[in-house]
Amino acid sequence: MIHVHTQRLELRPMEDADRDRVVEILGDEMVKKTYMVPDITSREMGDKLFQRLKECCTAEGRYGAGAYFQGKLIGFLHDVEISGGTVEMGYAFHPHWHGRGFATEAFGAAMDALFAQGVEQVLAGAFDSNSASIRVMEKCGMARLDREEDIEYRGEVHRCVYYGKSQRDASSL
Repeated sequence: MIHVHTQRLELRPMEDADRDRVVEILGDEMVKKTYMVPDITSREMGDKLFQRLKECCTAEGRYGAGAYFQGKLIGFLHDVEISGGTVEMGYAFHPHWHGRGFATEAFGAAMDALFAQGVEQVLAGAFDSNSASIRVMEKCGMARLDREEDIEYRGEVHRCVYYGKSQRDASSL
């Protein structure tokens, strides 16, 4: 669980009242280009996706948070995979809030919180064509790893590149 205040944001567990906003973000055409999510074709499907993300924010041993600006949910972060002391994170922000540094602020604060909770390394991946997400990871002090993979998504093959930052990297800054 992540609960942090930054200069402009509050990162905290999502609540049931956030369901419609999360589904709106997940259904946005721009978000769907780079954040791997199925098309939401029913209320039930939206509920399941929201509950999965909410569980990352509330379940013991999981890492996630909604990102709130002036009380409004503008994005979210969540664990993708946990292996030992390594956590791979994903994130998505509503396009209205892109280009304002919110993702960088939120992701950097989330990494600091994870390291404070004893996580040893944080990883994140992005399609190599997603320069905005790659910039977020680099601004947060992550280094490109020698790990890439081809992922089929929405009928196209995308090259996914990975970045990482370890707790010792963070403590040496």
